[in-house]
Amino acid sequence: MDAAGLVQLWFDKLELGVTHLLWPAKSPELNMIEWLWPLLECSIWNRYPPQASLQELSQYLHKEWYNIPPNTIQHLYELIPRRIQPVLLSKCGPTPN
Repeated sequence: MDAAGLVQLWFDKLELGVTHLLWPAKSPELNMIEWLWPLLECSIWNRYPPQASLQELSQYLHKEWYNIPPNTIQHLYELIPRRIQPVLLSKCGPTPN
């Protein structure tokens, strides 16, 4: 059993009344962090020297992460219903691009 199946069993066993959706494997279009990576990458490329060390890059990444405006996160959150609709219509199968 995969990790998702174990989590599902855990929720069912606890009877917490937590509503959850079927979540197809390998669905980056549904994962908000995947939407944020390009924003972070663009911010870092535009503001910091490309020859930065790994430690510097880590610092830059943390700085830019905390500079993401809350309204950006809110906007991405609001896009979830529109992004999940094709997945639901395909019954968690492949979706058209």
